[in-house]
Amino acid sequence: GGKWSEPIASSYMVRSANYMKKKKKIESGKMLFRLVHTEIVKSRKGCISSASQTPGTWYSNHKELIPGDSFLLVLNLQLRSLATNVISYHLMDDDHHAKELKSGNPSARLLRKLLSPDTRDVWRDSRIKMIPRIIEAPFVVRMAVSSRPVIIGRKVSCKYHMSGKYAEIKCNLDSSSVAAAAIKLAHKWSTKIVCELVWLLEGQNIKELPEQLLAGIRLDRI
Repeated sequence: GGKWSEPIASSYMVRSANYMKKKKKIESGKMLFRLVHTEIVKSRKGCISSASQTPGTWYSNHKELIPGDSFLLVLNLQLRSLATNVISYHLMDDDHHAKELKSGNPSARLLRKLLSPDTRDVWRDSRIKMIPRIIEAPFVVRMAVSSRPVIIGRKVSCKYHMSGKYAEIKCNLDSSSVAAAAIKLAHKWSTKIVCELVWLLEGQNIKELPEQLLAGIRLDRI
């Protein structure tokens, strides 16, 4: 049961070009990546560590269909206490990325740094921001889950796999006791929850602003 879709980017407020001076936020422009698939993977062997190296995932079954001139961003949320992964796949064609870079888009420049094999994970840990949003849920879940933006690498353990035009961000959500408790509660009520998760790179100076959403998913009573 349940279904997935892509959130509306403009419904999220992000840092504006003058945020450092005036703390003003604006509606995000459209997401840099488009959502192509989301899957919930449950395994008796426990969480899978990599979508690209595990037989049976959507990626391993469809990689030949992914255009050669496109980037694939994979967000792999590991719920180890439930032996479950929530994996979403987001695509951006190379031409679109080149146009965004040429236009001077600060988020496109930050994205290039994120994807570079020369970038240290400590930088990625300090920049990848996730915004959770509860759309529908029982009151007890709403009280337990914050909708504040969070630098995910400072809260949970994240690992990164960057290979050519494939990038996978793997987050072990159980590595945070707060997140683990919220997940267990949400799992109990999962068929009554509609939530969204969006991702962006935090702009920390004027050259890196305004921000723009990278990717997002909406999970409807999964």
